[in-house]
Amino acid sequence: MMMKNAKAGFIAVVICALLSGCQDAPPQSATPQLTLAQVKPIRLNVGKIDVINKYVPPMREPNVDHLFQQTPQQVVEALIDKQLVASGNDQTLRAIIVDASVVKQTMTGDSGIGGLFSPAPSEKYHARVAVRFELVNNDAPDVVLAHAEVSTEREKTLFEDASLADRDAAFFALDEAIVNDLSNGFNTTVRNSFGQR
Repeated sequence: MMMKNAKAGFIAVVICALLSGCQDAPPQSATPQLTLAQVKPIRLNVGKIDVINKYVPPMREPNVDHLFQQTPQQVVEALIDKQLVASGNDQTLRAIIVDASVVKQTMTGDSGIGGLFSPAPSEKYHARVAVRFELVNNDAPDVVLAHAEVSTEREKTLFEDASLADRDAAFFALDEAIVNDLSNGFNTTVRNSFGQR
């Protein structure tokens, strides 16, 4: 009987510890997800589009792209999938994600009198995304018939009093800017190079 009571008591302690651990976890930021609802499809004169990821996230600082709720890499893949539509001949367009990085730079605060009255910049995030496009025939995939590149660079600065929610909002703003820049590039460079005539 004592063994049963001891076992029940131990289980109760474990359950309480787990519940209290859940309550102590930091709240998640309620940053919205990008929907790409504004993106209009572009019909390209190719038989299919292959997305190839060549960017490998380092998963450690100074890179912070892996901390995004939607990484730039995921956003670019979704944008290509939604905006670029294969509706032509039997050639293949390779969309190669060359870069989708976000690098954090720690900034030196204002040590003068100005720093006493307002928070100083503490972190700058530099995002760079580049997508290379290569047109190939299916029977000779090593021969590139035409190519183009669309890229963008954006920055966002956070101040020393920034919260986790502020950081997530900055990451979301970078994702939005990346989508807008690349979408505009797809509408010009990619449409002009590979669009239907």
